Amino acid sequence: MVQQCQYATPDGAQCLEDAQDGHTLCVWHDAAIDKSGPDWAARLEAVGRDGLSMAGFELARAHLDGVNLTFPEQDSGVDLRFANLQRASLKGARLYRADFSGANLLKANLSDGNLNAAKFENADLLGRSEEHTSELQSR
Repeated sequence: MVQQCQYATPDGAQCLEDAQDGHTLCVWHDAAIDKSGPDWAARLEAVGRDGLSMAGFELARAHLDGVNLTFPEQDSGVDLRFANLQRASLKGARLYRADFSGANLLKANLSDGNLNAAKFENADLLGRSEEHTSELQSR
């Protein structure tokens, strides 16, 4: 029997993904899974295209250079609230209108990315690299 992921955001939103076999979390919320490989950016784009929440995703140290999470057909940007992007590489990423509220971006590399209209309320931005980042702003 497949179980639902047990992750819930601090504001109570429940993950709707299936948990991995023998685990209580889905692949995205399991911090023990190394997401530094080359296929994770494409997988993340697929989640975004489907309009699914990425709240609380464990993406520490992920190599997400050039990831495109901007979808003009969607009414809002991607939901990365409470995500762990510590030391993630997002060089050249397109994250227009992304919501990083409460996210951990400690020492993340955001250089040459498009973060126009992104939200960073209560996000940890200590030590991030944003040289050449397009208008990093908080709303």
